[in-house]
Amino acid sequence: DIMYRQNVIFLEGNHEIHLWRYANDLPSYSKKEFERYTKKELSEAGISKKKVRAFYRHLRQMVYFTYSDKEILVTHGGLPSIPFSLVKIQTEQLIKGVGDYGTDIDSLFTQYSTPHQYQIHGHRNIQHHPVQASERSFNLEGKVEMGGHLRVLTLDKDGFTPHEIKNYTVSPRFTFKPATS
Repeated sequence: DIMYRQNVIFLEGNHEIHLWRYANDLPSYSKKEFERYTKKELSEAGISKKKVRAFYRHLRQMVYFTYSDKEILVTHGGLPSIPFSLVKIQTEQLIKGVGDYGTDIDSLFTQYSTPHQYQIHGHRNIQHHPVQASERSFNLEGKVEMGGHLRVLTLDKDGFTPHEIKNYTVSPRFTFKPATS
């Protein structure tokens, strides 16, 4: 219900397509996770397909703003720079990023952006970067669903302040199981 508040923006990530497909009675791309768990959890919580469609329509692909002397881009996927024309960026790049999953988008951003530009993103972090992943790029992917950390970033007159909140409530389906011989 917070999606209707004036000060709330939800960004679309790569998993939200499963919500759209479910809400519109289309076959799921996620047989393992969405079909086995999420679909059931939505039903048990009494969340209708109509409500899921309303939520999906509230999703945005990016947030771009200036604060003080900082130009800030927030996406799920992360980009190597803030492009001259944001309207020409493909939605898929805003959601999934550029390059492959192993691309160190944080280092690229610092390399290809100007000193007053900053980005905040999630989605990928196989390099295990801290929240401040590079000089001007913040990575909010902390493996929260696997017992990692919910990462939050505060921006105020003093600058950026990262926060990490440990997740102690991990579903057994995300518990690491070592291979047996």
